[in-house]
Amino acid sequence: MRKNGVLLFMVSGALLTIVTATLAFGAYSAHKNDQDINNFLTVYPFTTLTKLNDCCLCHKGGNITQNGKTSYYGSCDYCHQVYGIQAPHGDITFTLNPYGMDYKSAGRD
Repeated sequence: MRKNGVLLFMVSGALLTIVTATLAFGAYSAHKNDQDINNFLTVYPFTTLTKLNDCCLCHKGGNITQNGKTSYYGSCDYCHQVYGIQAPHGDITFTLNPYGMDYKSAGRD
């Protein structure tokens, strides 16, 4: 009987952790102080708690080959890898998706 109580406690703790983490990541806002995100949210306020309020709004994912190994990176990591690999900094434009390119060509840099 005691083992069941411990197991229930552990499972409950794991589920609570997963639910909390899921909600936190769903509401994650990368570069929260970035004016671009604020501009987007002003026009599309209903996206506040979605993944559109994240790097994937403007940046794409992609493959990077290092030391003979090719790995796929999501939009956040891909941008940081491309921007950080080339010294002093890579070309951020290379990481933009079509929305990001349109936004940039409309006057944002």
